[in-house]
Amino acid sequence: YTANGAKLHPTVVFLHGMPGNERNLDLAQNLRRGGYNVVFFDYRGSWGSKGKFSFPNELRDADAVMNYITDSVNRERLKIDTSRIAFVGHSMGAGLALINGITNKRVKAVVGISVFNPYTVLQGPEAPGNLLDLREYISTLGMLNTDADTYLKEMYSHVKEYNIEKLVADSRKPILVIDEHDNNNYLAAYKEKKNLTYKIWDTDHAFTNRRIALSTEIKTWLDKNL
Repeated sequence: YTANGAKLHPTVVFLHGMPGNERNLDLAQNLRRGGYNVVFFDYRGSWGSKGKFSFPNELRDADAVMNYITDSVNRERLKIDTSRIAFVGHSMGAGLALINGITNKRVKAVVGISVFNPYTVLQGPEAPGNLLDLREYISTLGMLNTDADTYLKEMYSHVKEYNIEKLVADSRKPILVIDEHDNNNYLAAYKEKKNLTYKIWDTDHAFTNRRIALSTEIKTWLDKNL
């Protein structure tokens, strides 16, 4: 989604959830109207994209998109300001956005909407129940070249790398997290960090009754931080 005008534009990469029924393209169009390029993509193995659907591959797919939009030919053709790139993720995609975006030097700012944190989900006393719920859910999705047990095994094998609390605590990048749940309430301890904005809204997982407010919040924040 290319913004209007001949100048270089800040660019936002959207990362959808699992499997990604909510694509947040209303947010994308609002950002485009406000002068941002927006990139939307499907992970390999999802929505007809070939390849194996797995959490490590989803992180690699985010890298592949970054390689594409920062390539010298593409950044000129698409008028991308490579010094002003942000990730915006929803649900599982929010976890991916934070895990990849915080550690990726080419990403300046990160937004997570209803963040899924693999580390907290797969650790602690609630982990067995969470695993059963995830296994049941993943088994219904029909993603290519994977199954629930394989997906969870691969995620769990890297779980220490996916500790979003530690990544946020150590990061100096601008980070916005908006949740509809308190699963990430550990982030409240870091609200004094000037780079972190953390909010919990009274809504549902898709922010159904707050779409305009969500769009406005994200654009206003990006205008200040990207």
